[in-house]
Amino acid sequence: MFFKKSWRFLLSSILLFTIFPQAGWAVSDKPLILNFKAGKLAGRFKGNLTKLELTGSNSEDQALPLLSDKECIIDGEPYTPSSQEHPKLVLHSGGTVLGMGEFGKVSSAKVFIDELSFDVVRKDFFEKEGFRQKALKEYQALYRLQAHGSFPNVYSLVIQHLTCCLIQEKGGLSLAKQRKLYSGENPHALLSLGIKLSEALAYAHSKGIYHLDLKEDNILISEDLSLKIVDFGESGSSDTPHDGSIRGSSFYIAPEQFITKNAPGPASDVFSLGVILYRLKNKSLPQKVLSPGLNDDFVFYMTHEYATDWERSSESLVKDDLDYLIVHSTLHPDPAKRLTMKELSEALALLAETYP
Repeated sequence: MFFKKSWRFLLSSILLFTIFPQAGWAVSDKPLILNFKAGKLAGRFKGNLTKLELTGSNSEDQALPLLSDKECIIDGEPYTPSSQEHPKLVLHSGGTVLGMGEFGKVSSAKVFIDELSFDVVRKDFFEKEGFRQKALKEYQALYRLQAHGSFPNVYSLVIQHLTCCLIQEKGGLSLAKQRKLYSGENPHALLSLGIKLSEALAYAHSKGIYHLDLKEDNILISEDLSLKIVDFGESGSSDTPHDGSIRGSSFYIAPEQFITKNAPGPASDVFSLGVILYRLKNKSLPQKVLSPGLNDDFVFYMTHEYATDWERSSESLVKDDLDYLIVHSTLHPDPAKRLTMKELSEALALLAETYP
């Protein structure tokens, strides 16, 4: 079964880059609907697709081909609509804007299938250089992570003219809005979160996927404490050449990205997670503890001063065993001396058994 799915995914990738070569992207007037479940081109341009208007915030409901002729995935479970002949998924696009980033806008939306409706998230990619490649890369990364519950299910990627729209599962509130629940005053909640995140990211790394933009805004936590790691637009993979760019968000970027031209990888994610855990516990970024006046000169600091400050003053970051684990196992300036995500999850789990 694994090899069957892998061949399907490989074939879909070949077909996509055959149809849409990176230079030019000669896009059809009709949108392309991708189906993660079947791992192939889906939709087959059925239905009246030329009326799709995905960029307008107040556009009318839109009829899209369902993810496959007979079945789709809703909240991780297969759903078979009552209509077996060219069923349609209807996307209502007039939802609330949830966030705005450098490369796209994220909005809430609803999907209607038969008499059922489901809350989803739509991510519209801005028209910028390489935006279609970025959309496709995020789709492919999420496709490879579908078997794990800590990443959002992807329902469709629509590519039409200058429009790219990713439709995916809705998560909870961002960790950035829930920091108090996972602060140093709630160490066991913080440890539990760290274990869940490191286990999920260890799974991603085992699939050759590196997030490379981990931060509190990209971690969603629901009321039942389930989490989703989102926004794989900056992600890298073990089978894709690095383009030389620095990926991530300011203080969460690992120092090796500034110092060497080597591709960022698993250790870069470990550093970013370490920054998240330290900031949650101590309400301060570790770099600003090492260098209190640090502000806009972040790149210079991480390139020329962070390693020296860490070697000289890392103990100033340590207040207890959890701090020691974070500082010495995730924030080390040498990526080779950080734990892997799997090792980190095991170390956090062991610490949780004895932490006061």
